[in-house]
Amino acid sequence: AVVGALLILTGALFAQSAAQRNRSRPFGPGRCGPADPVYLKGARETGGQPFFLSPSEVGSRAHIMRGTSASDSTRILWATDGNGARDFSLPVDGTIKRLTISASFDGTGGQLTIVSPDGNPVSGDGRIQDTVLSCVRIVTVPEPRAGLWRVTTAPSERFWLVAHARSDLDIE
Repeated sequence: AVVGALLILTGALFAQSAAQRNRSRPFGPGRCGPADPVYLKGARETGGQPFFLSPSEVGSRAHIMRGTSASDSTRILWATDGNGARDFSLPVDGTIKRLTISASFDGTGGQLTIVSPDGNPVSGDGRIQDTVLSCVRIVTVPEPRAGLWRVTTAPSERFWLVAHARSDLDIE
């Protein structure tokens, strides 16, 4: 839990620091990155997820921290890749109490589409929390319907995709 919070905060700090040094790819609202390549390498090698947040978006990180830091939360999907749309199947059973899916993109224009087992696209409503930022989308579904969920990323550059599930079941 603390590590996740530190990774998010560290990512924002690295991105801001890199922006101060690298004027060729400015950082700010509506822009994704740049981030220190060492940080991105660490995220790729450890199953981490960088979050490219502008200063005005840093407060929104609470959504991902709530969805991923509880003791009954476990990562059930992690993926990263270069350009091009990718489809993922995410099996969800009846023991899952909450499902949080987050995608971050290091290029503007990245898209995350989530389709529930009944074939309906997922978007924010009174029950589902959907946080859409310049370079990040975080969706939390309480009591998700059991079945096969479809998740599609359509990045303009690279992406990082993570899904966390909360359940009473635990393996130690």
